[in-house]
Amino acid sequence: MSAARLPRTLLVVDDRADVRRALGRFFGTVFERVEMAATPDEALAQLERASPDVVLTDYWLGNEHPPATQLVPGWRAQFPCVKVVVLMTGTKSSALQDVEVVDAVFPKPLHLKDVRAYIEEALSR
Repeated sequence: MSAARLPRTLLVVDDRADVRRALGRFFGTVFERVEMAATPDEALAQLERASPDVVLTDYWLGNEHPPATQLVPGWRAQFPCVKVVVLMTGTKSSALQDVEVVDAVFPKPLHLKDVRAYIEEALSR
């Protein structure tokens, strides 16, 4: 893994503020910019504004929203800037639906160094 920051933007989508803060602190040392969103609507606004290269999203964004795997195809179609989508989840992998729309799935609790290594490798392809 490189020590330098990636000249890229990461969008973190998670309904929990504590998770967003923790991921922002960690990935702020990795990416040039880290943007945050708590809801699908906020994610859309950030996608339009920030043009992120990478989206790290929770599978479950709350009872009032569809799973992220239902949102990702639309995000990718509308925002070609998104090169890599990584799903994080506390849901058992056997219960996940439509995971082929993301590039990788990481179970919670996240091993952040593994997520970072995956993203760096995926961006270098």
